[in-house]
Amino acid sequence: HDASHRRTLMAKKTFVPGDPGRGRTQSQCRVNPWLCLLQLAGLAAGGVYYFGASPAGVLALGNVLQHAGVDGVPTIAGPTRQPATGADAAASADKNQAPADAHDGVVQATAPPTVQSTVPSIVQSTVPSTGPSTVPSTGTDSQSSETETDEKWPQHRYRSPEHYCANYVKFENKNDFPVAQWLVGASALQKRSTTVFVVGTNDARNVRGLAAQKWYDKEVVKIYGWEIGSSNLAKARKNLEKFPEIEIARNAISDKDGQHLFISGREETSGIYPAGARGIKGTNESVTTHRWDTIIKEKGIDEVTYAEVDVEGHEIEVFRGMNLEQNRHRFPCFQYELGGTWTDARHTGDLNQTGAADYLTRLGYRLYIMGHFKVPLLMPVDVAFFEKAICGSHREVGGNALAVLEDAASRKQYRWLRDAVDELVSNEAKL
Repeated sequence: HDASHRRTLMAKKTFVPGDPGRGRTQSQCRVNPWLCLLQLAGLAAGGVYYFGASPAGVLALGNVLQHAGVDGVPTIAGPTRQPATGADAAASADKNQAPADAHDGVVQATAPPTVQSTVPSIVQSTVPSTGPSTVPSTGTDSQSSETETDEKWPQHRYRSPEHYCANYVKFENKNDFPVAQWLVGASALQKRSTTVFVVGTNDARNVRGLAAQKWYDKEVVKIYGWEIGSSNLAKARKNLEKFPEIEIARNAISDKDGQHLFISGREETSGIYPAGARGIKGTNESVTTHRWDTIIKEKGIDEVTYAEVDVEGHEIEVFRGMNLEQNRHRFPCFQYELGGTWTDARHTGDLNQTGAADYLTRLGYRLYIMGHFKVPLLMPVDVAFFEKAICGSHREVGGNALAVLEDAASRKQYRWLRDAVDELVSNEAKL
C-alpha cells in the first residue's frame, strides 16, 4: 500500500543466523509496541482497501505482511500447484540432464529423487547401454492414493514404419537396457514389492545393471533369472557375486514343465532350437524346461512387476507358459526380443511377429519398441506396424518390444507404470 513505509520496515529488520531468510522485525516492536501496532493497523486498513475484503484479499495481505518481515503473521496456506506428470514432466526433463559413467549397462547413478520429485534427472550419454541416473516418480504422492480413482489410460499416437526406419539405430538391440532400468526403478522408488523375471540372462550384465542402480534395494526388489548354457551361467554368477540375493537357475522357460531339450549354439546364440539352424551347431548339453505360471504358483508370487524374454526364437512358448489368458494381471509389463530369430530356422513358435502382436493386443496389451538416444525411449506401435516396418535388407522388426497391460496402467495402484511409460513416450515424440 505504501512503498516508502514498507522500505522503512525492511530497513529496520535484523536477520538472525539460522533464520530461513525472512528474518524478524525485532527492535521496532520491542522499543515502541504501540507504534508497531498502529503501523500494523495502517497496513491492514490499506491492504483491505487495495486487495479487497475477500478471502483472496486476506491471503494476499498476509503475504505482504510476511514479506515485510513482520513477526506474528500466521502462514496462510493457499492452493498449491499440482506436480507435473507425463508429457509435462518430460518437457522439462531435458533441462536437468547430467553426464554419466557407463560400463556394461551399469549406470553410476546419483541419489534418486524422493517420492515428491516430479521431474527425473535424465543421464545424457551416447552409450546405448546407459540408462537414466534416476527414475521419475509417479507425480502422485503415494500417501494420497486414497483420493485417487481408476482412470482410463489415454491412447498414444502410433508411430509409422517410415519413422521407425528413419531412426532404426536408436531402437536396435541393447537399447532396451535403459528402458528396463527406468521402469523397474519407477516401481522400486514407490517402495512397493517389485519382482523381476529374466529368462536368457546370458552373462547377466543386464541384471547387474539393474542391481547397480541407486534405487535398488534388495528388500524391495527381487530378481530371478534363468540361463540354459553352462558357460553363460558361470559368467552370470561371476558378474553377480556382489548380489547373492539374486537367484539364477539353469533351466529353460517354455510352455511345458519337465521336458529335457538339447541346446544349440553358444554364448549369446544359445537356444533350444534345432541343431543346424542358420548353420549353428548343436551341443551335447541338455536342459529341463519350466513354465512361468508354475513357478509363480510354487513361489507364491502374486505379481511379476517386470519380465524380460530373450530366448532366441522360443518366445511364443514362453508366452504360452505364462498363461496370459488367465494370468495377464500377474504380468502387467514385459519385454521380448525381436530380430532375425523370428524369421529364420531358430524360430520354434507358430506365430510370427505380426501374429504375436495381434495375440498380445487382443489380450489388452499395448506395444512399444524400446529405444535409447541420450534418453530412454518408447515408440507406440500397432499390429500393422510389424507387417510394414521392413527397413532396407531387414526382413523383420529388430530390437525389443515392450508389452504393457492397459487395464493395469488405468488403475490407481499402477499409476507409477502409467506415468513412467508416458514419460518415455514423450521422450520419443521429440525425435
